[in-house]
Amino acid sequence: MKRSRSAMRDALLVLAFNFLTTPGGLNAAPIPYAMTFVPTLGPAGTATFMYDPLAKSVTNFTWNFGSAVIGGISDQNFTGVFLADTMGAFFFEIVSQTDVSTDADCIGSSCLFGRPVAGNAPNAAVQVTFVSDPALPIHTTYRFNAAGVPFGGPVVASGTFSISPAPVLPPTLQSATSRKVHGAVGTFDLPLTLTP
Repeated sequence: MKRSRSAMRDALLVLAFNFLTTPGGLNAAPIPYAMTFVPTLGPAGTATFMYDPLAKSVTNFTWNFGSAVIGGISDQNFTGVFLADTMGAFFFEIVSQTDVSTDADCIGSSCLFGRPVAGNAPNAAVQVTFVSDPALPIHTTYRFNAAGVPFGGPVVASGTFSISPAPVLPPTLQSATSRKVHGAVGTFDLPLTLTP
């Protein structure tokens, strides 16, 4: 009977862990995303960011266009309220084409999210804009602008992009012990080998 209770307890712990860490679970963790920039002007590049579906927030948005062109968008640019939702939800709806924003419709209509560059950007751009437009063959585009009126300076890099959830590596087992409690004598931890 002890073995079946132990097996049930372990199964419940696994179910609870899965519920608590999946999108929509009680304490859902932010989900990592990878972005690929496909240029029509300027270099190709990649980016990563985290999206938290409960807080509707975006953090750690960083791109890499090679040759030390590493930068991104400051986390503070994703905070605050926009329409009746968060700025993070508005951005995520544009780039993912997933209906997450309460008030904006960035799938059926045009939307843009523009912000100053943090760090380096292609061709020394100082502003970046992400656009969703259902009238375009590929609905999502980006552009980097040089200095000028806000988000209206000369375009120095542009193209389309795609995003997908980034692969998450499973945790690696570091150590294992077997604990035995022997009454008044005490508790003993016996190290176990990690190889079969």
